Amino acid sequence: PKDISIAITGGGIFGALFQIYFFDKFMKYFSELTFIAWSLIYSVIVLVLLVIADGYWTIMVISFVVFIGFDMIRPAITNYFSNIAGDRQGFAGGLNSTFTSMGNFIGPLIAG
Repeated sequence: PKDISIAITGGGIFGALFQIYFFDKFMKYFSELTFIAWSLIYSVIVLVLLVIADGYWTIMVISFVVFIGFDMIRPAITNYFSNIAGDRQGFAGGLNSTFTSMGNFIGPLIAG
């Protein structure tokens, strides 16, 4: 349990730092959809690496960096929804929040 909490906390810190320092820079070069696609590709690659990792420190490092992709997707999706929603931004934001919350409880249920 201690190692899991370290991995999740470290990953959260890495993800937050990447959001703070790099998200705006990436948005200057990529559209939201392109950035979301690349973040998903990055996340899949890192998750595959996590599955095949065999050492303790390898697993910890990969656990830290897997959060970067996931934490970069969320603001990109929010930006995209805001841009396409027009005068219905509140509705789009509410749907985004609803589906995020659903994923937060359905994902662990499915994963076991």
